[in-house]
Amino acid sequence: MVNDIIHIIYTVSPYFSQSYALMVEYNRGKDEEAKLWVHFGNLGMDFIEPTPWRTDIRNIKKSEPDKLNIEESKSIIMELESLNISPVPEFTTGCDGTQYKLTIDRGLNGAAYRWWCDLPPEWKAFEPLIVRFENIINTKRANA
Repeated sequence: MVNDIIHIIYTVSPYFSQSYALMVEYNRGKDEEAKLWVHFGNLGMDFIEPTPWRTDIRNIKKSEPDKLNIEESKSIIMELESLNISPVPEFTTGCDGTQYKLTIDRGLNGAAYRWWCDLPPEWKAFEPLIVRFENIINTKRANA
């Protein structure tokens, strides 16, 4: 049986403050498990987002993964699977703001969503998930 592994990576790169990222790995296989990483980087855009396949990430404080509650992981995946998202939002440009990226990989399939400052109206369905991720990150930052 092939494991059904899902990776969700949320990266925030502010121009004038610390970059950070969250990665969830959920394995729906025989030995179901979920892991969570939160990484904090340096100032600005000098940040390479974590991925399941990279071990040479620079400019971040590496952390060991935390076990993530299976039910919470399932809830996140179900929330993502139920969304209806427009593939391309309206044009925008910016300077001296924050770039966000949400990447979802499942085997060889995946999708990436990147936006500048405000979540585009076409992607507002992601907002509850983003709030959930920001709360996890803020808790990790407070306990660091």
